Parts: sequence; C-alpha cells; structure tokens
Amino acid sequence: KSKEVFENIIKFQITGNLDYCFDCETDKDEAFRVLDLGSIESFLDLGAYNGDTVEDFIARCPDYKKITAVEPDKKSFKKLLKNTENFRDTECLNVGVSHFCGEAAFGMRSGRSSAVWGGDVTTPFITVDSIMDSAKPSFIKIDVEGEEENVILGAHNTIKTLKPKMLISCYHRTEDLFSIVEAVFKIRDDYKLYIRHFSAVPAWD
Repeated sequence: KSKEVFENIIKFQITGNLDYCFDCETDKDEAFRVLDLGSIESFLDLGAYNGDTVEDFIARCPDYKKITAVEPDKKSFKKLLKNTENFRDTECLNVGVSHFCGEAAFGMRSGRSSAVWGGDVTTPFITVDSIMDSAKPSFIKIDVEGEEENVILGAHNTIKTLKPKMLISCYHRTEDLFSIVEAVFKIRDDYKLYIRHFSAVPAWD
C-alpha cells in the first residue's frame, strides 16, 4: 500500500492529475491501525492548531499518560487553550518548533499557511530535545508547515533514545517525501516506514 501511495503521489506531482490522489486514498482509522497506539501513550502534538488533533488522539487513547500540544500562532493558540481546558494532564505551549532554541520571525496566518522565515512577528522557538524530559513522547505528530525536517533535526536525541511512533506530514515541500524520510533514518535505521494519503485535495496530509 505504501508503494502504491508513493507512486501515485509522485505521478500526481508530475502531472497534476487528481485521479492519482483519489485512487490511493485511505481513511485515518486505517492509518492509526498501522501506528498501533497503545492504551497509555504520551502524545507530543507539533502544530496542534485549535486542538482538533488532540481531541482525535484522546478519542483513540482515553487512558493516555500526558499530552503536550505546541502551537506558535497566537489566534490558534487561544482556541487550543479553550478547547483543551478540560483535558487532564495536558500542557499547551505557544512556541514554534525547529532545530534551534531561540527566536525567529514567524508568519501568523491562523492556520495552514502560517510559516517560519516569512513573517514579521518575533516568536520563541524550541527543539523537541529541549522538552524531551518533560514530554517523554511515545507518539509525535508533526505538521508544522514546511518545518518538518528541521524539527526532526532538533529531535535527534528524542528519536535516538525513545524511538517514538511518528505521524509526519510530507506535503509542504516537493522534496519532503524524500528528505524527511532520510532525516529520520539517519538517526535510526530501524524504523518501519508507511505512507498514507488521506482524503484531501490535492495532497494535504
């Protein structure tokens, strides 16, 4: 299935023919069956937006150990706080995540088009490794608008030490299907790789 999805997405990128996307769709339940989450997981949600993925995680893993939700956009972060205020053992961080700790310009656009290196708002940034001891993630979701590879570089010790399950978006940059995979396997070569395309047009998953 992964080979089919990979081939279809490459053909879509070359031709622009949406049929290639439609022909390899799968539902998120199937993807989570592949992830095989346990009953007690510590979830690190990078690009938590308004908390929708936190809610989805809790529905799947109600006995979770801890949730750390990270969202740099201020408007989205307010929604995140409101939507998660009644969840136990949940910490929300209004910061960006990359391969460095410090500050950088960030484009606040309240959603999919928010981006690093293009904005005029100075935003604090952290690495996954800098919060590894507090978050202790067993499952990481990374959907950070093109910063995924840098996030992995800043998660070197976490990946090396904890080997968390990861759900990573690979659609923001043309090279993501290759460079993100290579970045992970340079840290650990014992991961199993699966590629899935959810129902989204053109290939937002």
